[in-house]
Amino acid sequence: MSNDPDNGHRNSWKEQAATGSVFDEPPLSDGRQPATLRDPGLVGREPLVERVQSAMHSQAVRCTCFSGSSGIGKTLAAKALVARLETTGWSVLAASCYPDMPPLATWGQIVDAASADASVSPDTEEMLRAEQQQLSAAQRGSAVARDVARRQLFERLATRAGAYGPHRRLVWIDDLQWADPDSVAVLERAMRAQPHWALVATLNTEATGEGAARARQLFVGLDRATVVEVGPLHRTDVASYLTRALGVAPYDGWVRALHTRSGGHPLFLRELVQALVDRGVALDQWTRAPEFDGIMPPLLRELLQRRGAHLGEAATRVVRTACLLEGELDVALLCELCDFSRSELLASFDELSRAGILQARTARPGQWQFVHGLVREAFYEGLEATERAQLHLRAAAVFTDRAARGGGFPLVQAAHHLRQALPLSE
Repeated sequence: MSNDPDNGHRNSWKEQAATGSVFDEPPLSDGRQPATLRDPGLVGREPLVERVQSAMHSQAVRCTCFSGSSGIGKTLAAKALVARLETTGWSVLAASCYPDMPPLATWGQIVDAASADASVSPDTEEMLRAEQQQLSAAQRGSAVARDVARRQLFERLATRAGAYGPHRRLVWIDDLQWADPDSVAVLERAMRAQPHWALVATLNTEATGEGAARARQLFVGLDRATVVEVGPLHRTDVASYLTRALGVAPYDGWVRALHTRSGGHPLFLRELVQALVDRGVALDQWTRAPEFDGIMPPLLRELLQRRGAHLGEAATRVVRTACLLEGELDVALLCELCDFSRSELLASFDELSRAGILQARTARPGQWQFVHGLVREAFYEGLEATERAQLHLRAAAVFTDRAARGGGFPLVQAAHHLRQALPLSE
């Protein structure tokens, strides 16, 4: 990512892996070989990609959407699938979406990709140039704001899509939830009008609002469409990741510790491993029992804290209080800690859910928790020392009062919060 302060460093170890010089680092001061990371490539997603490729090759599936949370690996899986399909004769039309795209901007990328295809005929080139001009005019003008004119334009674009060069076209759209509404409307019409086309897309499950709803609805309405949920890595996948990244088979204790700490989330796992290497964990140490202290990488902390950047005042207050509590969140307790009514608290929960911070527990309706323990830790570590102590003092007072009233909370929890509040509690 462009704002990653370690990006240049990471590129360097990818380059080293490509040249075979990944272990050419000087030894540590005690003579041990430092660990340097390779790019592990596609780990834990190979069976998923192969299964989808087989389904699309047999034409049982025509449209595939990889769905999952930020950093879970859906784009990596989608790119692997697109690359494999391209080798079997599909011509790819790619588009990448971003927030607040102008009208028809996503479809414009698809037209540009078709224009750049060396196999298109001169007549098709001329048509695509005219289409690009029409798209530019539509983005600037006000005429397309009228429903009839817009529908006519959509139908015209979708019908002409069949002339875009080679017969088999694979439309590949990353972050479909951000695609502009007009492009989604054209895409839906084009996929219906061009049965020889196929579609691969990614959808962030943390996204909410009209864009995410449109993306989901698109795959509900298309023929032979499927949504593939990309979940956490299994423990065996974490072992494979470490073996590929480090170049040695890790001790099982490292695998267990990192799988538990990351929850199998590829982004969290990558940052944890990088932080350990940066802290000087040598290559031979990865083959022995770990000394693992619950490290929180600074970059990962920053990324997770950024999820709360646009929260309202009430939701900010809730998350800064809730991060003191581990495990499942007690709604009644948080109401008391935040001095909120139940409806006010649940409204904040909804906002925090949209931000990818909290999630409702599917197994226990009405119960909430942080989406990951590292998210809770990131917000907790973001508290200033004085605020953290004051929040702990407030929690200690509530737990003490509840215990006195027989509220089911042992005094040991009050003692824990008093201890965390030192020195203010002295």
